[in-house]
Amino acid sequence: MTDAEGQKVTLRYVVTYAGEKIVKPHKAFRTIRAEAGFGEDVTPHVLSHTRATWLAQAGVEVEQAAASLGMTAEEFERTYSHASPDFQQQAANAF
Repeated sequence: MTDAEGQKVTLRYVVTYAGEKIVKPHKAFRTIRAEAGFGEDVTPHVLSHTRATWLAQAGVEVEQAAASLGMTAEEFERTYSHASPDFQQQAANAF
């Protein structure tokens, strides 16, 4: 693996911050959120919801989108199908 400058790096952990393991994920998230200039209204849940909505809007297959979010296809469809560009298209075409 290489870093942003193309230097080879060896990581012992999947998720790191400045090359070190993250001991307190919520604290790490708050730090990164502040560095990005986002307000306290941006939470991990908000980011996950945004990603799911964008996947649905992009027409990504339900099974793939759901798996990438760690949920079942049924959960994804129930929660995000309204964001799909094809949502209710069949019903609209019936008239």
